[in-house]
Amino acid sequence: MAAEFDSARFRHVLGHLPTGVVVVTGLNSGGEPFGITIGSFVSVSLEPPLVGFFPGLQSRSWPAIAEGKRFCANILSSAQADECWRFAKEPQEGG
Repeated sequence: MAAEFDSARFRHVLGHLPTGVVVVTGLNSGGEPFGITIGSFVSVSLEPPLVGFFPGLQSRSWPAIAEGKRFCANILSSAQADECWRFAKEPQEGG
């Protein structure tokens, strides 16, 4: 059962996102986790609630996330710069 959408809260949350940098995470079709730093996160529509972002064409993480058909956009605080940089790198073999 999906939670009821609150457009005022959606607008409020995205209104606090000055640069649009997020970490998008998800699972590929095999259940393996992937994440990628995105610097182009934008609100597209309140009705229906839509967001947009533009992963790099050479990204290996994005196709894996897209396979899973669902993602989570993690809005980071200024105290989470390490996480931002961690997900800005392409995945390494074995981890």
